[in-house]
Amino acid sequence: MGISKLVAGNSLVLLCVTYLSSRVLPSLLVLPLLQSTIVGFLVATCSHPTINYTHLFGKSETGIIPWWSYLLFYPYISLAQGYVYARRKKAINTTREPPYSEVSEGIFVGSWPHEPQHIPNGHPAIVDCTCELPKSECLKGLAYLCIPIWDSRSPTVEDITRAVTWASQMRQKGRPIFVHCAFGA
Repeated sequence: MGISKLVAGNSLVLLCVTYLSSRVLPSLLVLPLLQSTIVGFLVATCSHPTINYTHLFGKSETGIIPWWSYLLFYPYISLAQGYVYARRKKAINTTREPPYSEVSEGIFVGSWPHEPQHIPNGHPAIVDCTCELPKSECLKGLAYLCIPIWDSRSPTVEDITRAVTWASQMRQKGRPIFVHCAFGA
């Protein structure tokens, strides 16, 4: 199931909860539920394959999500970060799944790194394929390119070309490449 269907379904349930809550709770307590519902429907719409608008959160090529985006979209951004973090912890603790894999000499793929040990050695150049997760602090000082993609969606041909061109330049400088999405391969 794609992200748009999953988020739309959850938002529909939340809309029902919001409506029922509005009959018994003060408006001030219902507003956060309403905001979460609206954000969910926005994400479901923007992540739909026919729309595929990856700039909803305003994430820059340098991986920065602006403060206003956190303010408006905190329900989704904080849940996305928490879910990825919890899933990574579970994968490490139960299946011993590594945070990244080497797919070719000097080319690594993996999940969103939120700790230094989730990054390959050798000061790799980073290709971040997420639009909803910010650049991790542990990537500070590394060459970085963001190709914003919704989870469960594919990049455009133009994005692939840009990422390959940039990664090739980094490889010519002797840098390993680490390509990551939210959950990894």
